[in-house]
Amino acid sequence: MKAFVSVPPLKAFRSDGERGGERCSEVAAEAQSVYRVARILMWGSDCFDGLQFAYDKIDDLNDAPVTVFGSLMGNANAQRQASQPTAMLDLLPDEIITRMSGRKGVWIDSITLHTNFGRSITCGGKGGGDFNVPTPADSEIRSISFKIGDHLTDASVFVLQATPIKALESKLAQDLQKILPSGEDPNRQLAISAALRYLDNIAQHPEESKFQRIRASNKYFAANVGVLGSEVATCFMIWCGFEETFEHEDQFFTFQPWHVQDKPPLQRIAAEAHKRMHYLKNVGAQ
Repeated sequence: MKAFVSVPPLKAFRSDGERGGERCSEVAAEAQSVYRVARILMWGSDCFDGLQFAYDKIDDLNDAPVTVFGSLMGNANAQRQASQPTAMLDLLPDEIITRMSGRKGVWIDSITLHTNFGRSITCGGKGGGDFNVPTPADSEIRSISFKIGDHLTDASVFVLQATPIKALESKLAQDLQKILPSGEDPNRQLAISAALRYLDNIAQHPEESKFQRIRASNKYFAANVGVLGSEVATCFMIWCGFEETFEHEDQFFTFQPWHVQDKPPLQRIAAEAHKRMHYLKNVGAQ
């Protein structure tokens, strides 16, 4: 017999704060759903015309994604162009939408959706003034609705608070701070910059195995990461998703995040690199 844990319903927010009486109509978006937001589709040019989320469910038997499309929240322009979105963003594994901003006047001119990996997607025009929807810091945007007429107004953002992804992020960030405490040590910034370079190569070219294997005796590595000292450098590279190996007494670091399978799909490799890049950029600014 399975035990089910009660999960609070999604909370609605507008640009003026929380809206307690609104309920999300998207079944796939609900807190107890096994679906994740996997793709963002947007329509618009001079103003914002529409938005649609695609949700993926992972089949435990074969890992094949099952996609469900949410409602196309859009005006007549978006409906006519339903098969040709103006902008689209595929979310990587463990990537979630965390914030919505944009521009609006009488109607919504544009919106921007931001993710926990530091990526964003924008659609619409440049009219109106800036706005932000004040969603809680540790929340995930699961659905967005609008009042629809000739133009879109009154955006309602439905969020899941205390998302498990944020709990994982918090632990990873804490682990990184233990390895590289905040401070003025120039070697710390050298190591972060080098790791960002390594991870960016992997994120941009996950199919290229040459970017996923680093020799510790390499001059660039030794001058930028090795200066941390052998023990700290090894801990830092392991945090970055690399595995320490030895061949004929030569030390190597191979990109192999500890919680993924031996041969992960390219999208997973890119996601793991993007995730760590985002944390490193935040830590590097401290």
